[in-house]
Amino acid sequence: MKSSARLLMLLCLLMGPAALAEESGSGAKLFAERCASCHEGGVARAPNRSLLELLTPQAIDAALTTGPMQAQAQGLDAAQRKGIAEFLAGRPLSASTAIEVRRCPGEADWFDWRRPPAALGWGIDRENRRFIPGAVAALEPAQIPHLELAWAFAYPGLIRAASEPLIAAGAVFVGSQDGDAYALDARTGCVRWIYHGGGEIRGAMVMEPWSTPAVKQGSRGAPLLYFGDNFGTVHALDARTGIPVWTRHVDEHSAARVYGTPVLLQRHGRRILYVPVASFEEVAASTASYPCCTFRGSIVALDATTGQPLWKTYTIPAAPVEQGRTASGTPRLGPSGAGVWSSPTVDLQRNALYFSTGNNYSGPADANSNAVFAISLDTGKVLWQRQMLAGDASNMSCYAPLPGSRFSLGNDVNCPVPFGPDLDLTGPPLLIHGPQGRDVLVAGAKSGTTYGLDPAHAGKLLWTTRLSRGTATSAGGFFFGMAAEGGRIFVPLLDFPMTYYPQGDAAALADSTPRDGLYALDAWSGRLAWSAAAQDYCTRAHCGGNPAAALAIPGVVFAGAVDGMLRAFDSHSGHMLWEYDTSAEVTTVSGERAHGGTISGSGLMVAEGTVYVNSGYGGITGTPGNVLLALRVPAR
Repeated sequence: MKSSARLLMLLCLLMGPAALAEESGSGAKLFAERCASCHEGGVARAPNRSLLELLTPQAIDAALTTGPMQAQAQGLDAAQRKGIAEFLAGRPLSASTAIEVRRCPGEADWFDWRRPPAALGWGIDRENRRFIPGAVAALEPAQIPHLELAWAFAYPGLIRAASEPLIAAGAVFVGSQDGDAYALDARTGCVRWIYHGGGEIRGAMVMEPWSTPAVKQGSRGAPLLYFGDNFGTVHALDARTGIPVWTRHVDEHSAARVYGTPVLLQRHGRRILYVPVASFEEVAASTASYPCCTFRGSIVALDATTGQPLWKTYTIPAAPVEQGRTASGTPRLGPSGAGVWSSPTVDLQRNALYFSTGNNYSGPADANSNAVFAISLDTGKVLWQRQMLAGDASNMSCYAPLPGSRFSLGNDVNCPVPFGPDLDLTGPPLLIHGPQGRDVLVAGAKSGTTYGLDPAHAGKLLWTTRLSRGTATSAGGFFFGMAAEGGRIFVPLLDFPMTYYPQGDAAALADSTPRDGLYALDAWSGRLAWSAAAQDYCTRAHCGGNPAAALAIPGVVFAGAVDGMLRAFDSHSGHMLWEYDTSAEVTTVSGERAHGGTISGSGLMVAEGTVYVNSGYGGITGTPGNVLLALRVPAR
């Protein structure tokens, strides 16, 4: 989901500790001697330094110690490897030496077959409506004000908590910033197993559903648990043990990442995993010597049993070609970009998979960016494609540097001419079923504009509703995900002016009073049903918007805010029912003190009478944190 996640990443990249770190230390010297020749543009498949700086120090140290960089780190002692990791990440590795997580006793027989997965994927159902049925949620509107903290889990040494939990078999399966995957006991929060992966896990995990009582404990092997990471790798684990069954790198580009959640589907006797592929290459383009740009977004179909690729559909059909050269002779390549940042949407009736794309990274801008696609579930063939904003080619070289930044942005070396406003389609389309086959596909953009498309007629535009004022550059309103209850759509907005981008349109910046909050729209017409303005309690200039994906249960819609407040609203009227401060300090199940922060990304799930929320999302407009909270009505 290229979204406020990328926006906050950019801000942190420009002004965060990594960017402002002193470059004369031993870590900087070792990086220059051992790493810079590859990671500052010398080797095409080596991740650019700007991408390495987005990793945790733990992940960098692991890569040097036991991972793919062992050979390059040969001869370095632990202190030297630590120096490189801390230099790149901009924060101390010692932060990871927190209190050990609390392990559950008796792990061998913990898996409970009587409790199948509460969700089919990130969007809860395959239509991405983010609606949890009452029988699954087991939480009534009248109970919401009585929710209290049942337990809190802290991700050791991290500063972000944004993945969406999956509830199944008596466990909470969730990913983390440092690439670890956890199975926690849903009742107490203790740890059943930990899988040490690679890159950050940003979406949700997917598990094959089973029915009860048809399946009894011990009558079959454990189901597989699937997820992607920020290194472009898909993992399949044994859900009972966390032991990997297979891993598959889905794209050879050094900046590729699986940000959205894959979709699992049974097709013609075979389980297929549909994987969305995006990248951070637009960040690498901020380096003047980087040959920009070559990544193309895609959907990859994998055999879910073996991980073997079945087919791959690129959003840009042809590979980029040279479009000219910079003054220093570095090639300019394009078109590129159009990454798939969110989870695809399934339409079994039309045998179609729908997904949205982001902006182009380099010129020429083409018709595949900022678009909704429909492809065949069986072959990946493009059935139709509808672009919502043309001419949107941009990357991080286009923006002016902030004070103190070491990045030479705004140098126009890799910036397309003209460059676009970077207003991608962000969260996934929602498929809403109506009477007599009258369906609508609802998509949203970073401009705060929501679109209704006709999936039966090649994505014909039915309506357009602009909710936020937004600005002309990299801001707007909608980022991660909408929710729906029946024919009503719930749109969370984070709408703030980006006044530190002088290239932004002056008139737009002058009229960019935020319209933060939660909006309810009629799916068939786009008309506004109600709106709930964000309540802004914090003391910073702007922190009250709702960047997190919305989530609905019967009669209630939840929204997470920049200031850390989780709120529940009556889905019929917009009246606020309850709010809870997730940023407050808590005692975790391991006995340490920790706190949440901004709620952004996915991070929210309701199942079996409990609300689970990840809290903590760093950046200039957000507050770091590292907790997963379980809230439930206490037994009386």
